[in-house]
Amino acid sequence: MLLLFSVVLIAINGLVSGQCSSCTPVFQTCPPTGGLCNKLDTAVANHPYDKVINFYMPQYLSPAQLNGISCGGCSQIRLRHITITGVSGMPGGLNNPYYSQGGSYDVQNGDTIGCARFCGTPLVPGLYPVTVYLSADVTAIGTPIGNVDANNQAQSYKD
Repeated sequence: MLLLFSVVLIAINGLVSGQCSSCTPVFQTCPPTGGLCNKLDTAVANHPYDKVINFYMPQYLSPAQLNGISCGGCSQIRLRHITITGVSGMPGGLNNPYYSQGGSYDVQNGDTIGCARFCGTPLVPGLYPVTVYLSADVTAIGTPIGNVDANNQAQSYKD
């Protein structure tokens, strides 16, 4: 009986904590200004969940596209590289998402579409605001002192 109970616990743990599989980015429904291309469906507690979200990272953005970000009067922001550094707020039972290309995107060389797969079985009902943290290598173009580059220092943005 103890052996059967142990096997069941190991099997449940494997189902709950297994890793998400890969995803393939799809550009359909992506806004030309960048951002999320689709939204995740609502998950139901104690039911398996497996959904993919796609996102688009254009090489050039206007300051108006980045809510609350100031770039010293620049006319454009050039994205060179973006790395997803973490995620918080995931409900228990859902795994940290799998990101295409390991969450690192060389935007300046055309790597502008990505995806994330969220999977697992949420254990407790509730509302869970999920935050994704990014580190971006950017250049502010057209400031009063010329183009400004942070010399590969991480810039953060939260949406």
